[in-house]
Amino acid sequence: MLTRQRPARRDIPRPPMFRRILAVVLFVAVCWVALLATMPAPQGNPVLRSTSPGNAENVKSPDEVLLRFDRPVPAGLATIRIISPPGDQVVFTRPYNPVGQDDTVAVAMPPVRYGGTYTVAWALPSDRLEQVAGVFTFDVVVSSTPVGVPEIAAEHDPWVTGAHVTARVATLGAMALLIGAAVFVAALQPAAAGSRPVRRVLIWSGIGTALATIGTLATFGPYAAWVPLGGAFDPALFWAAVQSPTGRGMLSRLALLVPVLAGLVWLLEAHPAKTRRARLMRGVAALGGGAALAATWPLARTRPIGSPTPLEAAVDTATLTAAAVGITSVLLLGLAARSGHREPEPVVPRLIPVLAACSALLACTGGYHVRQAVRDGEPAWLATGLVALAVLLVVVSAVLHVWLRRQRVLAVESADQRPAELQRLRTAAGVGTGVAAVLVGATAALVLAHAPDTAHARTDSPTPVSIRQQPGPFRLAYDTGKPGGRGSIDLALLPAVENGQIRLDTHVTVFDEAGNPTDEVRVAGLLARENGTPAPLVLRPASGPGHTVGAASLPEPGKWAVVLDVRTPDGGAQTVAQPLDVH
Repeated sequence: MLTRQRPARRDIPRPPMFRRILAVVLFVAVCWVALLATMPAPQGNPVLRSTSPGNAENVKSPDEVLLRFDRPVPAGLATIRIISPPGDQVVFTRPYNPVGQDDTVAVAMPPVRYGGTYTVAWALPSDRLEQVAGVFTFDVVVSSTPVGVPEIAAEHDPWVTGAHVTARVATLGAMALLIGAAVFVAALQPAAAGSRPVRRVLIWSGIGTALATIGTLATFGPYAAWVPLGGAFDPALFWAAVQSPTGRGMLSRLALLVPVLAGLVWLLEAHPAKTRRARLMRGVAALGGGAALAATWPLARTRPIGSPTPLEAAVDTATLTAAAVGITSVLLLGLAARSGHREPEPVVPRLIPVLAACSALLACTGGYHVRQAVRDGEPAWLATGLVALAVLLVVVSAVLHVWLRRQRVLAVESADQRPAELQRLRTAAGVGTGVAAVLVGATAALVLAHAPDTAHARTDSPTPVSIRQQPGPFRLAYDTGKPGGRGSIDLALLPAVENGQIRLDTHVTVFDEAGNPTDEVRVAGLLARENGTPAPLVLRPASGPGHTVGAASLPEPGKWAVVLDVRTPDGGAQTVAQPLDVH
């Protein structure tokens, strides 16, 4: 009798190595693409290029006051105050962007208006959150003596500042815990994913990063706009913060958290890695995604154009990543030992070289900060904290090395003393974590108290005075004598000193007879002076209709004049000039 035998059971083959490598590469690539694709570029400082009504212009009765800038500005972060001829402040609402004009800020005039001179004061945050402000006037029907200048708060409310700083510190701490815990579970002790305290750290650090980032975004608007606590709950401030480059940087961090938290969920639900190769693959994935999250620290902030440089971003990313992995690994080692994982010996040999690497990286970044501080002649507060943290990790690594040697000796001699040695490990981990927390807290306080000490902020130069205190644009009228040859020009001039010479940044905005910006009128310019060689002024098109920009270098101060040659489409031409006294 013939019987058919059942074929032998075959185990499902494990995925080939290149698939695992591909999965790691794809995860890290998704994290970095999410970061780089959503992180906005800095926009620089706003420059007031024109106003409507114009500076010192006589008008009938405007329904609103418009301020046009050289780049998009979130109107909710602007402050505009207007004093009427009798001396009353007449505008109390937050400005708004007219439809389709993201470079324009407007406020409505009150229903009851008086004849005379109105004084307008405005303020916006710079790319370093300093106040950029200016004042101009306009006349309604008749001219009168201005009563005064509207006051705009130039100091941050302490309660708003405290809330914003607290949210920033919470974000930094939650990110550090998330990065370090992910690397610890992925590469050092995969079985710790089953420990309830470790799982809580992973889950709540991810949730805390998201919530603290949202809190930072919610408090950024009132902080950047110098709003007191009573006005900090205006929804316009939140939406203005979302529209700002800093707010979009925080949204980029939230977008990056999507793949990071998805990878974290997979790590908690997957089977613990059994082999060294599997731990290495997961560790690389966790480290790559964590480094992308750490890179949002120097990038998701209010920063000048060109800041940070690639080296500065790399230094601060490496600093946060190394500190997060080193400190959190010691913390989780203690938590895992206390939660019933009775055999921490396998993780200790893996942790010792990791702590040594983190210490070496912190020492390198601390040395970079020392070099920068010596070059600038400033105290190296952040470098001091980093070096102290590096020394602490070296000490913890040495303690773990001694403990590991004792465990190997006890494994041969007696097993009765092993619980006592395990308790010593827990105590050492707790002490190391406590000291690390103190050092991190002190370092964070130094970073907040001396923000320019960070690599991504050290090279940020202060906002120039010509930007922080902007004069009102000059209003020049032109008339070529032909039909359609009338209009006006707003001329904004910003002086600065560069390489020993006076540089005059120029913004020209051309309006037609109806007061609308127009590109049909061509303008050429130069800077002239009596009995001297003129300085060329080359104007080039810029953002916005009728807007051109240029810069001229003046060899010396004195009496100059900006001369503009105006040409209309019908062939009409006129030359207008604005005298200047350059000091």
